[in-house]
Amino acid sequence: MSQSYLQCTVALTVQRYVHNIFQPHVLPLFVGGAIFQQNNVRPHIERVSQKCLHFTSTFTCSIPLSDLSPLEHLWDPLGGQVRQPTSLSELKANCGTRCHSMPDCITV
Repeated sequence: MSQSYLQCTVALTVQRYVHNIFQPHVLPLFVGGAIFQQNNVRPHIERVSQKCLHFTSTFTCSIPLSDLSPLEHLWDPLGGQVRQPTSLSELKANCGTRCHSMPDCITV
C-alpha cells in the first residue's frame, strides 16, 4: 500500500476532520472487524465523528492515558528525528521523509 500523510494548513475543526480526513482516508481502511484506536483529541471524540464510526462495523478504542497509546510509541522514535527544525518547510520535509520510510505494517 502506498503511504501518504496529510498536511493540514488551517485549523482542524471537527467538520474538516470528518470531511477531509476521516471519510476519504480513514473509512476506506475499515474492512471487516477493524479496530480504530484514537486518542482523546477533540475532533476524534466529537459527536459528528463518533456518528461516522457508528455506521461502520468498527470497534473504537479510546486510550485515556497517553502512555498506553500506540500512537505515542510510534511517535517516540520518530519525534527525535524531526524535532528542532529550523523552518516550517524543514519540518514538513522531515515528516514526509519519515512517513514514507515507515513499514506498511505500522502505517496501515
